Amino acid sequence: IWVTLELVVLSQVIALLLAVPMAIFAALRPGSWLDRLMSGLQLGMLATPGYLVAIVLMTVFAVKLGWFDTTGFTHFTDNPLGNVKSLLLPSLALGLEQVALYARVLRTALVATFDQDFIWYARAKGNSTSRIVRRHALRPSSIGLVTLTGVSVGRMIGGTVLVESIFALPGLGRYT
Repeated sequence: IWVTLELVVLSQVIALLLAVPMAIFAALRPGSWLDRLMSGLQLGMLATPGYLVAIVLMTVFAVKLGWFDTTGFTHFTDNPLGNVKSLLLPSLALGLEQVALYARVLRTALVATFDQDFIWYARAKGNSTSRIVRRHALRPSSIGLVTLTGVSVGRMIGGTVLVESIFALPGLGRYT
């Protein structure tokens, strides 16, 4: 179970690290070309199954470029860097679908928050956009994201079966 939990945690971290900036950039200029581009990318991520992403990532980064091993797992206690390296591609495969969900939920909440009176007041006070996003808009907009993240953890544990099988990881997928 530890391998599966490591995979899910790393997938969540990757998904949040990619989704939050995507959502912020798209929400700052709703309806712009960047917003439409992000929306199109997110729809593509949602439509692509995780096992297909896993196969493409393996083909490109492990077979063609040789940056990663195609299969295998290194335990954290043996080599922490090797552990992250062995889990990076499977985590990306699991996390990319979550990126799309998280970014869409956070972008929608941010757009609604940017139209609130307290944001207009912060702008009138002369606060920079980055300060407004960090100090005023992100916290109230993150409620849906936090809820979705909690729900997604359980769903991702079930979704690891195929990805663990593709990358030959010794997690719950192998036992299933």
